[in-house]
Amino acid sequence: MVYWDEQGNTVEISKADQLWLDDGYFKTQQAHLPPDAPRAALSYRVSTKGQVDHNDIPMQKIKCRKFAQQQGWRVVMEKAEKGISGSKVSASKRDVIQELRQEAGNGSFDILLVYMFDRLGRIESETPFVLEWFVQHGIQMWSVHEGQQRIESHGDKLMNYIRFWQAAGESEKTSIRTRDRIRQIVSSGHFAGGFVPYGYRAVDKGRVNKRDQPVKDLEIDPEEAAWVREVFEKVANEGASGYAMARMLNDRGLCTRQGARFQSVNIRRMIRHEGYTGYLITKAARSEFLQELQIVDEKLFARANEGIDCRSKKLAQEKNIAAKTNNPTLLAGIVVCAHCGAKMSAFLHQRPAVLPAWISCPLPAAFSGSPLRGHRRVSHADGHAVFKVQQAKRKQKSCHRTDQPCLRFFWKVMLVGYVTAERICKNMLYSIVGIDYHKNRAVST
Repeated sequence: MVYWDEQGNTVEISKADQLWLDDGYFKTQQAHLPPDAPRAALSYRVSTKGQVDHNDIPMQKIKCRKFAQQQGWRVVMEKAEKGISGSKVSASKRDVIQELRQEAGNGSFDILLVYMFDRLGRIESETPFVLEWFVQHGIQMWSVHEGQQRIESHGDKLMNYIRFWQAAGESEKTSIRTRDRIRQIVSSGHFAGGFVPYGYRAVDKGRVNKRDQPVKDLEIDPEEAAWVREVFEKVANEGASGYAMARMLNDRGLCTRQGARFQSVNIRRMIRHEGYTGYLITKAARSEFLQELQIVDEKLFARANEGIDCRSKKLAQEKNIAAKTNNPTLLAGIVVCAHCGAKMSAFLHQRPAVLPAWISCPLPAAFSGSPLRGHRRVSHADGHAVFKVQQAKRKQKSCHRTDQPCLRFFWKVMLVGYVTAERICKNMLYSIVGIDYHKNRAVST
C-alpha cells in the first residue's frame, strides 16, 4: 500500500502496519484491554486538497492506534479532518474541534491523542489555548511523537506556546516556498494547477515535476473559446448585461465547471479575468504574453470591462435615488435598511385602526405567528437593537390581537428594519405646535 505524505513524497506501508487499518483487527486487539482502561479519542488532520485525494490519513491512523494500544488505552472515538488548514481556519470554525470539545465536556473520553500537536492547529494566538482548554477540563493531551503536554506550571505554558509558535513559523515558511515555486512555474509560461478558466482545458503535454510525476498545461478549447469571445463582444459592443449573457448560455444548454447554471456573477468573473488576453496570472505572479492562450485582444477586454464599470456605477447611483411610489405612506422609497442596504417598501394594514402603515425591509423572513409576511424576524436581528413600544391605551381590545409581535416591537429608522412613519412625523408636527400626541392635550410652555 502506498500513500503520499505532507511533502508529496511516496511512502509505502508494510503489510504488518496495514493490519492496523483494519477496523476488525483493531477491535480484536482492543478487546484484550481491561474494562477500566483509560478512554482515548484519536484526532487526525490533513491540510491540502492533494492530501485528501491521496487519503493521507493512513500513517496517522496507524501510528495513533499502535500508540494507544501500547499505552493500554481504549479508543472510544476517532475524528478525521480532510483538507482543513490548521493555519488558516480558526478552531471555532472546525467541526471536529467543536465536537471534541462537546464530548470532553460530557466526559466521553479521558485522553486526546494526535499524531503531532500541530494537528490541532498552527495558529500561535489560538491553538495553545485550545490545548489548554482540554487540559483544564481534565483531558490528558498526548502526541505520538511529542509525548504528553502538561499545563501545571508557568514553564509548561511557555513551552506550549513556543511549540505552536514554531508550528506557525513552519507553516509560513511552507507558504513562502509554495508561492515562490508557483511564481517560477507561472513566470516560465506553465500552468501551476488549480481552477481551469472557462475557454481552456488542461492537457498532458509530457511535462513532469521534480518528483517525475506528470503535470498538465493549458490549451484553448475552441468551442468554449468561441462562447467566451461572443460574451465579450456582446458586452463591449451591445452593452449586454451579465444577466442577459447568463441567460443566453443557459438557453444553449451550457453549464459551469461545477455543472451548475450560469449566473451573472460567473459572467462578471469571466469579463474581469485578464488571462483571456494571453497571460497566466496568479496572485503572486504573471507570465509573459502567450499567443497560444489568447482568446480576446486587449482592446476588446478593455471595452468590455469599461461597460461593466459604467453599469456598476449607474446601478450604485440608482440605488440612492428615492423610488417613485403611489403609496400614501410617508418615507416609502426613501428609507433604506441599515442591515442590508435595500430600499424599504410600504405595507398597509387592512385595518388601520389596529396597525398604522409600516415601511419594511424586503428581505424574506417573517415574524413568528405574525400575519405580516415578508418581515424580518425580531429574534434574527443579528444583534441590532430592538425597541419595545410603550403600551398605549387599549380602548378597543376586541379589535386586535395582543399577541402580535409587531404590536410590541418596531425597528428604528436607519438602525434596524421597521418604522411607523406616520407616527414619527405626527410626533414631530405636534411637538412643533405644542400638542402632546399621546395624551392629545396642550403642553404648557
